[in-house]
Amino acid sequence: MEDENRKLYPLLTVPVDSKWNEGERYTLADLGAVDTPVSGGWLGGNTMGDLMETYLDRVSGENPFEFYGTQFPLMVKTISTSALSPVRVNVGDEEAEQRYDSFGKTALWYVCAVEPGASVYLGFREEVSAAELYQRCLMDDVLSLMNEIIPSPGDAFLIPPGTVYAAGPGLSIVEISEASELSLRLTGEDSRGEMEEAFDLVDLREWDPSLYIRAEDVAVPVGDLARVPQMHVSRIVLSEALQVSQRDSFSVLHCISGKISVLVREGDEKKAYKLDAGRTMLIPDDVDEFQLVPEEKDPVLLDAYLDPRSETDSYVKNQ
Repeated sequence: MEDENRKLYPLLTVPVDSKWNEGERYTLADLGAVDTPVSGGWLGGNTMGDLMETYLDRVSGENPFEFYGTQFPLMVKTISTSALSPVRVNVGDEEAEQRYDSFGKTALWYVCAVEPGASVYLGFREEVSAAELYQRCLMDDVLSLMNEIIPSPGDAFLIPPGTVYAAGPGLSIVEISEASELSLRLTGEDSRGEMEEAFDLVDLREWDPSLYIRAEDVAVPVGDLARVPQMHVSRIVLSEALQVSQRDSFSVLHCISGKISVLVREGDEKKAYKLDAGRTMLIPDDVDEFQLVPEEKDPVLLDAYLDPRSETDSYVKNQ
């Protein structure tokens, strides 16, 4: 690291392929086993973990740092499906802390591209009993109980802990989630141990359709996709320059399509940082304000940050 008192700047991250799942790539992660590095500038080559250990709340913001500590709280990855995924369920924050000494996982899926007939499976069509679900898991037939949705590009799905989910082949998805991969399989080869471990975590109720956010229902130019304690994610259709002030939080920008420049005042001048489709950029809390400028017609990007939280996460408190 260079001078630790130097002001931080917009940090373009380097994608890292998943070690576990084909077709998945982390574009921003601080998971220990996966730690994305920074590209360019005097911090180039340092990882997200390095930044958090050195610059603390200057990266994440004072309120997020008080809640999450030195682990950066959000993760971004891209998912390209070539086959039907196993049915999974994410672990909640409380259970994750008690059972695994980890953060839980609330996730948002944003659909970028859909091949004909490609489906997302989410939650149960109607309330199911634990006995029936157990039998369907053993038969590898959970999908028959679930809602099948054929999404359109721009649609999004909020996946809270406990909701069963899967993705069919032919989808391109951006996932923004808590910095955790605590997701347990209910189906798939050698999944019985995970299924039994996860069984009491599954939400057996009928699925809430409000968790499906259709592209046409999201405001333009800026509209919320998710606003939950774990993350606030907005879609931005950038038809003209947009000024953004920080909120005692970082901003994570992921460019879905087109190209943008992020303008930041450095001394008496403004410096431009480029963000292309498929890439992720972290705007540290150290950057007071920035301007988003389209470099092509109507680029689309996701903006993720944290709203203030008043309590301290039990996982951090017990460290």
